[in-house]
Amino acid sequence: MIPSRRIIATLLGLAWIVVAAQAKTVPPVALVWKKGSDGQGEKISLRELVQFTTRTSKPSYQNDERLRKFTGTGIFDLRIDASTGETTGIRIFKGTGHYELDVAAVKALIRWRFKPGTLVRAVFPVRFVHVEIRGPITPQYLLRPGP
Repeated sequence: MIPSRRIIATLLGLAWIVVAAQAKTVPPVALVWKKGSDGQGEKISLRELVQFTTRTSKPSYQNDERLRKFTGTGIFDLRIDASTGETTGIRIFKGTGHYELDVAAVKALIRWRFKPGTLVRAVFPVRFVHVEIRGPITPQYLLRPGP
């Protein structure tokens, strides 16, 4: 007896749920090259990467209704002037899948500044997600009168 397509699809769906439930989430990492390093990058968390920064900026695309619905993750390679901490160049290793998001990311990342004398290069992911909120946002803690 040959199983029906519906049964096969159901079994595959259940198998996917089991595999996905057992998969461990890996935190996003950055690969950085410190000033004076021997040429090999060092893996650090994105939280650690931010500790090297003096200024960051987020991509500005929220005013475009069409772009707000795009999602994707790109990997960006920043070249940093170690003496000033300025971002001097950006290379896109892997695009987000949307040219407009890549441009928004590059425009934001070129404004990043790092502590002078620390990094010469950083490679890390930039993730765009779509979050839809319906109804007014009025958190209760904002509505309470002050002391």
